[in-house]
Amino acid sequence: MKVLHVIFSCNRIRYLFPTLNSLQNLDYGDHQVDKIIIDDYPRTRNDAIFDLIGKRYGFKIWKNLENKGLSVTWSEFFTTLRGMDYDYILHQEDDVVLKEPIKLDDLIECLNSDEKMASVVLQRQPWYFHEKPSDIQPDDYPFQKYWYSKNTKTFPIIFSLYRKNIIEYPLREYWGFNINEGMIMVYLDHFHQMYSATLKGSNGEHLIEHIGEESTGKRLLHGEPNWEQFAHMDPDRIYTSREGRLVE
Repeated sequence: MKVLHVIFSCNRIRYLFPTLNSLQNLDYGDHQVDKIIIDDYPRTRNDAIFDLIGKRYGFKIWKNLENKGLSVTWSEFFTTLRGMDYDYILHQEDDVVLKEPIKLDDLIECLNSDEKMASVVLQRQPWYFHEKPSDIQPDDYPFQKYWYSKNTKTFPIIFSLYRKNIIEYPLREYWGFNINEGMIMVYLDHFHQMYSATLKGSNGEHLIEHIGEESTGKRLLHGEPNWEQFAHMDPDRIYTSREGRLVE
C-alpha cells in the first residue's frame, strides 16, 4: 500500500524534535511511505533547522509563506491530495510522542475491519481538566491486543490513520467554509453513519503523550464555526494549550 505520513507543524521546535524522535516506535512495515511536514508559522521559522529536520528524519518540508491557520492548511492539503494516488493518510500533530511500539499494519487492519470506521486515532492522556484517565468502557470494542471506542463528534488528527478517499467527500463544498475536525465528522456521521475509532492499549491505557503545553499561530478564520473560541488570541503571541491563557 502507498501511505502519506503528514505532520502539521507551527514551528514549535521544542515539541517537534521529541515528536520525530518517538517515531522510532513506529513500524511502517512493507508499505511505500512518503513523509512530509507542513509548517504554517513562518514568522520565526529558521529554514536551516527545517532543512536539517528534513535530512535527518527523511521528511520533505512544505513551508507556508504566511500563517494561514489550521482550517486553511487542512483545506489546501485535501485539495492537493485529490490528484495523488495514496491509499492511506497517516496524519499527526507536531507535539505527540508515541509511548510504545506501534505497527502501521495494525492501524490499517483495524480501519479495514469496519467500512463505517472513518479513521483510527491513538488515545492520548487526559489533557483538559475535566478529562479522566483512559480505561476500558462497557461499550468499547476489542481488536487484537487493543480496545477502541467510537467517536462521532470529531475527526481528530493528533495521531490518526484514514483512507485517502475521505478527502473525496465534498466537505468544503457542502459547508461553504474551510474544514475542521468537527465539521468533517458531522458530515461523515450524518450522511454516511461513519465514526472515528479511538484506539487504546490492552488495559485501556493511552498510547500517545500530548506534550504541547503552548500554542501559537492562527486556528480558524473569522466567521468559521468555533472561531469565537479563539477570537481573543493574537496569532503572533504564545498561549497555553489548555486554557488559551496568554504566556508572552
